[in-house]
Amino acid sequence: MTTILVVAFASFLGGAVQAASGFGSAAVMMMFMPLVYDMLHAPALCNAISCLLAYSLTFHFRKCISLKRLVVPVLSCLAASTACIQIAARLDLDLLSILFGVFLILLALYFFTLKGKLTFNDTIPCAVLCGVLAGIGSGLFSVGGPMIAAYYLATSQTNEEYAGNMQGYFAVTNTVNIITRMSKGLYSAASILPILIGVAGVLLGKRAGIKVLEKMDAAALTRVVYAVIALSGVLTIISHIR
Repeated sequence: MTTILVVAFASFLGGAVQAASGFGSAAVMMMFMPLVYDMLHAPALCNAISCLLAYSLTFHFRKCISLKRLVVPVLSCLAASTACIQIAARLDLDLLSILFGVFLILLALYFFTLKGKLTFNDTIPCAVLCGVLAGIGSGLFSVGGPMIAAYYLATSQTNEEYAGNMQGYFAVTNTVNIITRMSKGLYSAASILPILIGVAGVLLGKRAGIKVLEKMDAAALTRVVYAVIALSGVLTIISHIR
């Protein structure tokens, strides 16, 4: 029963955050999932639950997606995340995750304090860089949203385009990551129930998050995105402190 409650609560909160800010569901869920699952299976479950949430949000924002802005970040992310998943078992993930969390907090602070001095251009090198960094975070920690969120926030013309691009990106990359994790034996019959509970939770949370998104202006969305980047860092650090 404890496991069910933890999964349901974490998923609802993650769904609301992702629908409102475009990302963050995995980071929020990873705050709670390691309480009831080990550090190999917790990211795998978050990956599956987040993927189904991304499918739902991609359909919701399907008319706002810019396909030309998906290809390079997606391919760059997949190359990095697939490699990182393969070597994850050999690494000290707790230490790396704490360092990654610190990086995210510093990144958010930089955005907040030096607004306008660091920009992401709509260029192939920038898309590749952000995709690779997101792929490393996704493959190692199941937290790949912050860097790609910063890229799409800078290159999207509207809140809806930002949300559509983010969810289209997550739908593709999460699917491939799930296949890679399946090949490593990280899913079994025991994964079905928590995934179903998680999907129900994120879909309910999504409805609340979309209502928040519809009432935001661009400046408010920017502040929320950078705040969620910082929150992702804090949650990543807390979830890996033993």
